[in-house]
Amino acid sequence: MSAEQNSGPKDELAKWRVEIDAVDHSILELLTQRFEITEEVGRFKAARGMNPYDPTREASQIERISQLAQEYGLDEAMVQSVFGVIRERVRDRHAEIANTETPKVGPSFTLLEQMRIKFRHIHHDPVLTISDVVGIFDLPPSNMVKVMIFHARTPDKYIVAALRGSDKVDWKKLANAARVPRHGLTLVDKEQVESVTGIPLGGLKPFGYDQRFLVIFDSDILKIRTVLCSAGTNTDSLALLSSDLLRVSGGIKASIRQNTGPT
Repeated sequence: MSAEQNSGPKDELAKWRVEIDAVDHSILELLTQRFEITEEVGRFKAARGMNPYDPTREASQIERISQLAQEYGLDEAMVQSVFGVIRERVRDRHAEIANTETPKVGPSFTLLEQMRIKFRHIHHDPVLTISDVVGIFDLPPSNMVKVMIFHARTPDKYIVAALRGSDKVDWKKLANAARVPRHGLTLVDKEQVESVTGIPLGGLKPFGYDQRFLVIFDSDILKIRTVLCSAGTNTDSLALLSSDLLRVSGGIKASIRQNTGPT
């Protein structure tokens, strides 16, 4: 076979490869533009104290990408995989922007940073109840940590009871865990929460209390790897490992929830 006959296919392949390289270059240019736009979105949200993560928006993106993949005759799983990586990077970047550009909540963050605990800070609209938090984050209550403040008369001390958002306190178990008489245990009224803790209603956190307080974590919290809890205000929350949350609280672990069957 002559050299001229061999050169034909090679030239054709070389031409296609040049075209592929040009398409790749265009894809990367478009990807850069996309990240530049999402960077502006992240800064816009941070400047206005908006939640960096919007699950409704993400769900609509997934549906839209599915439709586009079908329209272009592409493998949907492959396309969703590519855009899944993009969304993950954008989420991480938005969380990073929110952490650096949103005012931090003093001692809570200082303590976490001193202990080198990784966390994600989320600034959001004011909340008062677990239902409010569910409405913002679209997460099950079992992934959230709620806090209730109790007072024991003998000995005189306060108890910070931390449970999953879906659970209820078993008073007898709580008294046993705190080693106080059940009859001397009372729940601090909502109207007194701020005067007792210095924290507004809706912002009770499960860590960062002084020696007057005993923090007790319900054991089932540790069944959830990553949990959401208040950062000490009703407009700031934290996402972190449940084991790290227990560690930073300096509290004890015990079964203090009401039994409602297997979980």
